[in-house]
Amino acid sequence: MSMKRERCWVWFRGGLNQKSHWEGGFYATTDEQDGVLIQHGSYRDTRVPAWR
Repeated sequence: MSMKRERCWVWFRGGLNQKSHWEGGFYATTDEQDGVLIQHGSYRDTRVPAWR
């Protein structure tokens, strides 16, 4: 599998004083590892299942 990187939006579930919302500016990368790596300069990188 080759590496593929695309811009994406991420859904944030609301907290105690926050509403749920979509936030742009993220990158989703697929590579040889399972799932999708989500990256943004203001957040830590995280890997989520591919179905998400």
